[in-house]
Amino acid sequence: MFRNSGVQHRQFHTVRNESTTTSLRHLLTTLTALFHTHEAFLLFVSIVERLGELKVVSARFGFDDAAFRSSGRQAELHSLRDVDAEDPAERNAERDGIVYIKLAGDGKVGTLVNGAGLAMNTVDALGANAANFLDTGGKATSETVKKGFEVVLRMRG
Repeated sequence: MFRNSGVQHRQFHTVRNESTTTSLRHLLTTLTALFHTHEAFLLFVSIVERLGELKVVSARFGFDDAAFRSSGRQAELHSLRDVDAEDPAERNAERDGIVYIKLAGDGKVGTLVNGAGLAMNTVDALGANAANFLDTGGKATSETVKKGFEVVLRMRG
């Protein structure tokens, strides 16, 4: 299953009884349904087994905010968003309809691009030199571009 994938092997235990097998089947079915129903892009789960029952002790989901922004889908879920845990510059740009993500590393080239696909390709082409991902939304106006320049220029501090 993990052959040639570079994944470090951890200790995997074989499911040994019917109760644990049933519990695993139920858990995977439930988590898969949650993942798809709520348009998640990430699921990380820590599970323990107690007396034949599997229990989730922690879970981390990542949810696609584009579904919410484009058509209001998953509004209840996105109302739980913890904006205090987010980068203030990214939040401020979002208010202006801009997708801005500061990239880790020592990149020195700021990007301002109209359209997510072109923005991704630009960041890929710049490699480690890219300081950010900034997409003005695909339908940029002169005001959106102006706001984008303001975001990029504030990075220089």
